[in-house]
Amino acid sequence: MAITLFDVTDVTQPKEKFSEVIGANGTSSPLNYDHRALLFNKKTGLFAFPVSIYSDVKNSEEKKLAFQGALVFTVDKTNGFTLQDRITHIEEGKLPLYEEWGTGIERLIYIGDTMFALSPSKITSHSLTDYKRTGELLLQ
Repeated sequence: MAITLFDVTDVTQPKEKFSEVIGANGTSSPLNYDHRALLFNKKTGLFAFPVSIYSDVKNSEEKKLAFQGALVFTVDKTNGFTLQDRITHIEEGKLPLYEEWGTGIERLIYIGDTMFALSPSKITSHSLTDYKRTGELLLQ
C-alpha cells in the first residue's frame, strides 16, 4: 500500500512529489474501497486512516500481521507526509496472528481538539495537540 501526494498545478501533467510505502503484500485499509475511511483536515494538515499492516517473514514467502489500527499523519506540500502516531485498539504485547474484527479501527473522526478512533469493541479519544490517548469507552 502507498500514499502519494501529487503536484497538480498543471492538471494535464500531475507530478509525484512525495510517496510513502506502507507495509508488505497483504497490507490493506478500508480506504482502498471507501473514501469515507479517510480523515482529512486541510486547515491543520491532519491525514489519518485505518490500516492493517503486514510485514515479510525473514527467509520465507509468508507475511505476518505487524500492526492493526490507524496511522495519523500530517501532510503539507513542502514536507510531504509526517507520521504523528499509530493508534491501536489491541492490548500491548497481544498482537494476534491475523486481523481481528473486534479490534480493527474502522473510522476516525474529530470534534474540536479531540480525535476519536472507532472500532466494534471500543472508542478511544486522542488529543489533536500531541495525539495521546485521553479516554476510552468499551462497547459490549
